[in-house]
Amino acid sequence: MRLNVRWDDEGTRSVTTADLESSNQAVVPACGRHLQSRNAEDGTSEDILIVKLRRGQEIRMKCFAKKVFLQY
Repeated sequence: MRLNVRWDDEGTRSVTTADLESSNQAVVPACGRHLQSRNAEDGTSEDILIVKLRRGQEIRMKCFAKKVFLQY
């Protein structure tokens, strides 16, 4: 997943998990609009705040997701 956001307007811009872009449609954050699109009804459908940007600031990230199964 990638996160590339630049803010050049006045005020503050909240960057959340909704701004993450995935190259694989099967790999998405397990919250917010991604969860709502799967018709989740557990009430945890808010996006998670990653950072707040001010005028002239930018964030660029490459994120790696790994699914691990643990056995007890």
